[in-house]
Amino acid sequence: MFIEIIDDAERIEHQVGESVLILRRISADDHAAIMRRHTKRIRDRAGAWVREIDETAVLRDMVGHVITDWQNVRHPVTKQDVPCTSENKRLLPVGIMTEIMEVLESASSASAEEVEGELKNSNGSSA
Repeated sequence: MFIEIIDDAERIEHQVGESVLILRRISADDHAAIMRRHTKRIRDRAGAWVREIDETAVLRDMVGHVITDWQNVRHPVTKQDVPCTSENKRLLPVGIMTEIMEVLESASSASAEEVEGELKNSNGSSA
């Protein structure tokens, strides 16, 4: 196994049921920018400065960044495919958002080929 740098052109397919999410890994610079956007300094009750992080906003922003496209993601009422837009990414269930971040965490220490191999083995589908 080799360590691979993160390249913006790299893509990882993640299958969830009949849906396929096209993902990219997140660089340290992008991660830091997202964390900065959703972190503020406040004073605690003792008057000390502490950082407050909006974890939900971080998760939504990270997922919005890492999903580059998708197939077979549907509207619950119309059953029609929905486009991969920023607005629709924010409407994904929190459990799916968390799953995406877990997939990308494993990708941070492995190559895209290794991650796709693990995904095939874990859900029995081709990624």
